[in-house]
Amino acid sequence: MSSIKIFLSLLIVHCTLLIGEAHAQWWVQGGNLLWPYGDVSIQKNLIVSDSIYLITEGNMANFRMYSWEEEGVIINEPQLQIYTTESDNSDYGKLTLDKDVFSVSGYSSGAITYSFNVASNGRLTVYDASSNSSVTLEPNKKGIRLNNTVYIITGTGSPEGSVASPVGSLYLRSDGTAGNCLYIKESGSFATGWVAK
Repeated sequence: MSSIKIFLSLLIVHCTLLIGEAHAQWWVQGGNLLWPYGDVSIQKNLIVSDSIYLITEGNMANFRMYSWEEEGVIINEPQLQIYTTESDNSDYGKLTLDKDVFSVSGYSSGAITYSFNVASNGRLTVYDASSNSSVTLEPNKKGIRLNNTVYIITGTGSPEGSVASPVGSLYLRSDGTAGNCLYIKESGSFATGWVAK
């Protein structure tokens, strides 16, 4: 009788340890680690070598941290990429974060449809693929660039000889008077060719 009590006590302790220790409950199936009992809480760190995939009812979110190097030279700085997609994987959204850029992009049939990028220099670009057009805010130039060509710039004083822009750009002079508040770049390839209007 006492040996049965000892056996039952050991069985209860053993089962309690199995239930209480998460590592005893993980299953491996097809190379994947499975936890079939509900939510998982992680108290400290989760270390993943490449990607984390969250999949539910055919929809997926992929969290990926990557960088690479060749022959000891870093080719791409570390960046975090987050993808969201439906089951066919050709239409998805992507968010990218690294030390130089914050980017949000949308893709349809694998081709980009839009993007929103903020660079480390403060430049913000919005791009629409359907019209192949973009608008870029460039704080260092105090202006807006349209379709990667002409600028709308603001500043004080005349732009002639001091503001380089392509032909067709506009300059709004904040300290101007009648006849010299607006300048249009009519000729030249650098800082000359501005005409007051």
